[in-house]
Amino acid sequence: MRTFHAELQGAVEEILFLLSDVFPIQRYNNLPGFAEATPDLIEAILSEAAKLCEETLLPLNQPGDRTGCIRNKDGSVATPRGFKEAYRAFVAGGWVGLSADPIWAARGCLTRSPRSSMNSRVPRIWLSQCIRA
Repeated sequence: MRTFHAELQGAVEEILFLLSDVFPIQRYNNLPGFAEATPDLIEAILSEAAKLCEETLLPLNQPGDRTGCIRNKDGSVATPRGFKEAYRAFVAGGWVGLSADPIWAARGCLTRSPRSSMNSRVPRIWLSQCIRA
């Protein structure tokens, strides 16, 4: 039986294979924003995303499903225990600014893409897959 860690590591390896062998991202390194997307940086981002999912988001799946969100009478919403801390970890890890412009002290990753459908959606897609796992 495979562990969740093994599945995430397998997903990272599959994405790296796709980006290097099937859709060679290196051929875009002449475009603005892609020169910095070295294989090492891409692997580091994917590995850290897997780590965030495994250590922070995965433990919230079952408790979050059991408890759910609660809408208060004043219209505010209370999330299950641990969700605020997980969001703080998400922010502290720099994930919010991953695709933001570097002039705002962000990474500027995935802000420019040959296909607009890829524009900054990869981290969200990746994290949503982790949350649903």
